[in-house]
Amino acid sequence: MNKLSRSYLSALSLLTLLLIAASAFAQEAPGLTLQFKQNYETVGNFPLLCSAVEEGAVTLEQEDFVEAAPSLRLDCSKFTGRVIGVGHYIHPSEHEAWRGKSVTFRGMLKWLSGTGRLQLQMRASGEKIDGAISTAAYWEGPRGEWTPFELQATIPPMSDVQHINFMVWLENSPDPAVVLLDQTRIEADATAAQAQETPGAISGGFAAYAAEPAEAPLPIITDGRPVATIVIEENASETVKYAVEELNDHLERSTGARLDVAVGQAPDGPTIHIGRAALTESLGLAPEYFSKNHWMVRRVGDALILTGGDNDHNLHPLRGSHESYGTLYATYEFLERVVGVRWYWPGELGLVVPQHNSIEVGDVFWRGEPSYEFRSAFYNRPNDPDITSEENYQWWRRMRWGGDGGSPIGMHSYNDWPERFGDEHPEWFALQHNGQRANKDPRGWVCFSNPEVFDQTVRDLRARLDEHPERRFVTVMPGDGPFECQCEQCKPQADLTVDPRGKWSNYVWAFVNRVAAEVRKTHPDAVVTCCAYSQYRDVPNDVALLPNLAVTMCTNYMPYVWQPDTKRNYLDEIGPWSQQTDSIYVWDYWLARRHAGVHGAPSICPRAHKEWFALDAGRVKGRVIELENIYADGTVSHDWANWMYDILDVYVAMRLMWDLDQDVEQMLDQYFTDLYGPAAPLVEKFYAELETAWSRPRADSTWDWSVAWLEMYPPELVARTMGYLREAEVLTRGQDPWHARVEKTLTGFLPFEECSRRYSGGAAAGVQNEEIAVPVAAAAPTVDGQLDDACWQSAAVAEGFVDRFNSPDLLAATTMLVTRDADCLYVAMRAQLPGDEIKETIPADSRDRHVWEDESCEVFIVAEDRFYQFLLGPRNIFGDAHSPDVNETFDMTMFGWNAEGAEYQTVMGDGEWTAELAIPLTSLELAAPTEDAPWRVNFCRNYYYRVPEHAEWQWETSAWRPPFGNFHNIERFGAMIFAGE
Repeated sequence: MNKLSRSYLSALSLLTLLLIAASAFAQEAPGLTLQFKQNYETVGNFPLLCSAVEEGAVTLEQEDFVEAAPSLRLDCSKFTGRVIGVGHYIHPSEHEAWRGKSVTFRGMLKWLSGTGRLQLQMRASGEKIDGAISTAAYWEGPRGEWTPFELQATIPPMSDVQHINFMVWLENSPDPAVVLLDQTRIEADATAAQAQETPGAISGGFAAYAAEPAEAPLPIITDGRPVATIVIEENASETVKYAVEELNDHLERSTGARLDVAVGQAPDGPTIHIGRAALTESLGLAPEYFSKNHWMVRRVGDALILTGGDNDHNLHPLRGSHESYGTLYATYEFLERVVGVRWYWPGELGLVVPQHNSIEVGDVFWRGEPSYEFRSAFYNRPNDPDITSEENYQWWRRMRWGGDGGSPIGMHSYNDWPERFGDEHPEWFALQHNGQRANKDPRGWVCFSNPEVFDQTVRDLRARLDEHPERRFVTVMPGDGPFECQCEQCKPQADLTVDPRGKWSNYVWAFVNRVAAEVRKTHPDAVVTCCAYSQYRDVPNDVALLPNLAVTMCTNYMPYVWQPDTKRNYLDEIGPWSQQTDSIYVWDYWLARRHAGVHGAPSICPRAHKEWFALDAGRVKGRVIELENIYADGTVSHDWANWMYDILDVYVAMRLMWDLDQDVEQMLDQYFTDLYGPAAPLVEKFYAELETAWSRPRADSTWDWSVAWLEMYPPELVARTMGYLREAEVLTRGQDPWHARVEKTLTGFLPFEECSRRYSGGAAAGVQNEEIAVPVAAAAPTVDGQLDDACWQSAAVAEGFVDRFNSPDLLAATTMLVTRDADCLYVAMRAQLPGDEIKETIPADSRDRHVWEDESCEVFIVAEDRFYQFLLGPRNIFGDAHSPDVNETFDMTMFGWNAEGAEYQTVMGDGEWTAELAIPLTSLELAAPTEDAPWRVNFCRNYYYRVPEHAEWQWETSAWRPPFGNFHNIERFGAMIFAGE
C-alpha cells in the first residue's frame, strides 16, 4: 500500500457542499461496503456528485482501467475552477448503519500527466453542526501506473449529521493534472464494534467526531491539585506563551494551583493543548488552518484544545495592537465559560475570579468568530494611579480589542508634512482664503491638485508598507479643520449643489482612489483607508471606489439615543456607502460631555448598544469608539477622562462587538452582582435612573447646558442618584473588594455633582453685564497698543469677565475699554498672563488665520441681521469676519471680508499683553446704535495655559457677557449704545 503524506485543512475552506437529492446506490449489507464503480456511468448525480462534469472535466475513460471499463477521468485542463471535487456519498437512509463505524475509503489511482495536489477527505455536515475540521491526505505516489490508496476515518456517531461523504479533490495548477480513478468504495473496518464501544477513540483526524456527550468530565484541577498538563510545541509563538501565562495566572487565582507545561511530547492523562501542538496538528486544528481571529475550544478524549487563527508575524498580544490572537481568545473563552472569570474594569479592582476547589470540563465544542473583525477605542488610557499601563493594555486585550493587519481606520495623514516639506515645498500646501499657503500649520493641509503631492503620498505609503510587512492598511486623509485648497485647480472642484457634508467629496475621494490604484501596483494586498468626514462625509457622486479602498464613516449619532430619528439618520448615511463598498468601518464619537456646559454630564445607555449595532451588522466590518479626553473640569488630555462614566457602556459594547448575540440583561445582572455584592441593588438603581434620564425621548436634538442640567439631570435627580452611591458605600464598609469598588464608583462620579452645582448655579446667579454705553473721545488714540492715551480714562469699561457659564472663577483677568469718534470705534484690550508660557503657533502679523487657537481677544458685533467678528492676539495676529446673514453657520469664508482701514497693534508687557484696535464705522455699514436700536455685542478672551500633569494646552474661555454656549451664541449678547445718540 502506497503511503500518503499527511496535511490538514478546514473542510469549510474547500468546495461548497452540493445539495443532495436522494437516489439508490449499491450496498453490500453483510460487510457494510459501498461500491461506487457502478455509479460511474451517472457521475454528477447522487451518490457520485461532481460539479465539474458539466464542463467536461470529469468524464468516463473507456480505454484505461483496472479490471473493467470505465474508470473516471479528472482533467484539470478542461476546468476553470480552483479544484475538481468528486464526492462519494452515503445515503441518509443508511446513516444509522454507519454511525460510529471505523471505515476505510479505498480505490485505485493513476496519475497520467501534469502537476498539482490530490487530496482525500471525509466530510460530514448538518444544520446543528459547526464546520468540521478534518484530516486531509495528499497523494505522493508514483506517476503513470495504477496504485491503491486508502483513507481511514470514523463516521461520527451524532444523530445531527445529515450528510456524510468522502471527497477526492484535484487541485488545478499552471500545468494541469490528468488523473484516473477506479474501484472507489467505502468499507467498514473489523474494529468497528470496538470503536462503538469506546466513544472516545479516534480513527483518522476528525476531532469533531471523537467524543460523545455521555463522556465523563475531564478533570483539570481536583481538590486544589493540578491534574491536567498544558502542552505546547517547542519554540511556541508569543501568542501561545502569553495564553499559557494568562491561563495559569487565572487558574491559580481561582484554585491556588498552576498546571505544569509540557513542551513537545504530551504526557499521559488529561492535557490542555494550546495553539500549535502535536495533537492540534494531527487533527488539523493548528492556528494556521483557522481564519484570523476565529477560535475553538474542543474536548477530544482526554485532551482539551484551545486554538484559533493567530497573526502571521509572531507579535506579542501586549505589543501587536490590532492583530489576530485567536488562540488567546480561545483561552479567554475557556476562562469565562468554565472558570467564570470576568474583567469588568482595567486593573485589580475590576477583576472577578470565582473561587473553585476543582475545575473540570465535559463534552465541549465551542467555536466562534468576532461579530466585528475590528474592535478598538481611541483615548483608551485612564489616568488612574490604581491602573498601570500594562493592566490597561491587558484589559483591552481581554475585551478582545483587535483586528487583523493593523488598523483599518482612516486618520489624518499629513500632519508631519509641514515639518518635512514646509520650507522646501510651500507649493505642496493648501492655499488659504487669506492668500497664504498653509505650509506652517501643523495639521497638514495639502493641495491635492499638485502632482508632486500625489507622488510623495504614494512614496510614503509604499515605504510604510515595506517597513511594516505585518500591516495591510495605510491611510490617506486630509488634515483636520478647513483643509480645502483655494488654488485655481482645487477651488472649482467644490460641489456647491450638494449638502455641505459632500461639498468636497468628489475632490477628496478621487484623490484617495488614485492613490489606491497606484499602491495596488506594488502592494496588491494592501488597503488604503480614508475617513468619510467633515465636508467629504457623504458619498461622492462622481467616483467609483476601488476594492482596495476602505471607508471609515465618522458618525455622531451614538450615544444620543434620545434624539429624534437617530436610527433613520444613521441608516440614511450608511446606506449609500454600503452600495459603494463592502469595506466600511465606523468611528463612533462617544463625546456627549465634550463641550463646555455639558462637561460632567453622563450618557449611560448600555441597553441601546445591541440594538444600535444590529443596524449595521453585516455591513460594517469594525468600529472604533472615541472616548472622552476632556475632564469634567475642562482639562484637555490624551487620557480616557473620567473613565468611570463610560466603563459600563464600554464593557457592554466591547463584548457585543465580539459577540452580538449575547444577552445584555444577563450581562448587566452579572456585572452589578459580581462587582458590588450586597450593594448591587443600590448601584444598579443609580445606573438605571441615569439611563432612564438619558434615554427618554425629546422633541428636538438640542444638547446644551440647559438641557443637561435643568431638564435631563436637574439638581434633585443628581442629589437622589448620588445618594444611592453614598448609601452603598456605607453598606459595604469592611467588606472588600465590594467596598473598594463602590468607593471607586462614588469617587468617579463626584464630578457629576460638581458640574451640576456649577452649571445650574451659574444660571441661577444672574448675569451682571447688560449694556455698555460708548462715549465720544475728545481725541482719537494713537493705535500703538500702549493704552496711554487720555481717551481711555473716560472710555466705557467692559470688565467682570466670567466663564461661558457665568462662573467668575478664572485664572486670567481681562478688561476691555471702548470709545469712539465720528470715524471709528476704538477698543483697548488688557489681558493678564498668570502663566509662564503663552500659546503662539500662528506666524506673527498673520491675518485671517485661526486666531482663536492662540492667545487672543475677540469682539463681536451684530446689528441689522449683519454679523461682525474681530480677533486680535500678541505679535499682531488679527482676523476680521463678516456675514450679511446673522443666521448663517460660521465658516472660514467669512474671513474673506476685510474691514477697510482697520488699524491694530499689540504690545507684550510684564505678565500681560495690551492692544488697541480701530474699526472704521464705514466698514460696518450700520446705523449708530441707540436705546431703541442697540447693537448686540460681546467681548471675549481665549487664554491658553499648561498644567504639570498634561502636555496639552488647556483652554480657558471667558466673556463680558456669558454666552452659555460658544462665543457665537448671539442670543446671549449684551447691548451697546452710543452715549448721547
